[in-house]
Amino acid sequence: MLRTTRSIRGLPALLAALTLAACNGSSSGDPPAASGSLGPSGGSLGVPSGELTGTRLTVPAGALSSDTWFTIDVGLRSNIPGVAHLGAAAEITPAATVFGAPATVTVPFDPRLVPPGATVDQIQMGFRNSVGMVTVIPATVVDLANARVSAQVLGLGTFWPVSPDLVPASSLLPLNDGDTYTFDSGLVLAVARTSTEPNLPPVDIAKLSFVETGRTTAWYFREDAGAVESYGRLEVGIGQEINDSEITVLPAVVQLGARISSVTTYLGYWPFGTSLVAYTGIREETTLVAEKLDVAVPAGVFPGSYRVVFTSDFRDTQPQQGTRTITMWLAPGVGPVRIQFDQGSVTDLTQAVVGGMAVGN
Repeated sequence: MLRTTRSIRGLPALLAALTLAACNGSSSGDPPAASGSLGPSGGSLGVPSGELTGTRLTVPAGALSSDTWFTIDVGLRSNIPGVAHLGAAAEITPAATVFGAPATVTVPFDPRLVPPGATVDQIQMGFRNSVGMVTVIPATVVDLANARVSAQVLGLGTFWPVSPDLVPASSLLPLNDGDTYTFDSGLVLAVARTSTEPNLPPVDIAKLSFVETGRTTAWYFREDAGAVESYGRLEVGIGQEINDSEITVLPAVVQLGARISSVTTYLGYWPFGTSLVAYTGIREETTLVAEKLDVAVPAGVFPGSYRVVFTSDFRDTQPQQGTRTITMWLAPGVGPVRIQFDQGSVTDLTQAVVGGMAVGN
């Protein structure tokens, strides 16, 4: 469902140049979706039916110096990092047209394709011009009732509806009490909600435990206004490292391609359970939302999963320093379906229980 409040600022107006051969839908011999002549007095050309129903070119008086024959047909979208496509592309020709005053292009969008973290005012329009330059142009009108978006343009080319590719953090990492994940390497992840963990404030904490070959490590999380924050880590039988301040590892709404970085100092408690500080350190936590892809594992196929890389650079007074990396493939509504520690082997989900519901075999 579309939300009507802003969650992230709109897309930048200009993205890196991408080249892609345009697809002319009429090259097969079929007639274009719409065609007609417009001139100095202005007018509009619209698509009455088919895949591009509702697509329209509106030209104001004085924008053209002579009569021009325009066509609208199905085109080809360009892939833009961090952007979700919301519908088909409309190729409007002649692409070399330059208007003397802004014309308006309207294209339909599919509300079902709007990412759950996106807002209405983040629906915009992708545009590729006649030489292959790709931009995202701001919408002038988003008609939610009719599922159409309009933008003002000075030239033509290929247009399609877009929005930031966003997903709520709570969907990527659900952290329900009692959630469990079993992987083909024997690794088990378990979530426990607690407010009585040693050396932590008496607030609701989600302890995500990694259990493998007799060793248990855990990551302390807390959810704040939808964001996922890290409070620290522990290793059972060894000790804890508690952050002096919370680190945001996933913002409330996550965008593909985002990089989130925070620095904090931490206190090391050894052995586990003691309140005596054994050492201090400083840590930089970086989260990279690297890519979106379909993941097939023994538990099933999870389309639209996000590969997220969590990196921790640390040094302390023991003295120790180094880098730890956990890569998780996070499926919306499920959580981790594939995991890799540092540069080790990848392990795949075989079964899980998330929010009381079974996933996989």
